[in-house]
Amino acid sequence: GGYVWDAETFAVTLMDVVPNNALAATLFALVGIQQIAINSSRLTFDTIRKLAQIPNLESLVLNHAALTDNEAAFIASLVPELILVNE
Repeated sequence: GGYVWDAETFAVTLMDVVPNNALAATLFALVGIQQIAINSSRLTFDTIRKLAQIPNLESLVLNHAALTDNEAAFIASLVPELILVNE
């Protein structure tokens, strides 16, 4: 995992680890975060929903998300950009 924090961007990347709900929950309190890219294979829908609702989040990248089409559509309605990948 890692992060980018400079004058223009604040992003967290957890694509190379497999966080659980407890670890992902530590991100809920972030302020000013613009993008989260996370391996979501072990995250519940509720945790993913809470990530998408972080104030001012611009982009949520979910790797290996176990979401139904309806769940993915709902998450997409919460964040300006939702990207689903399986890498």
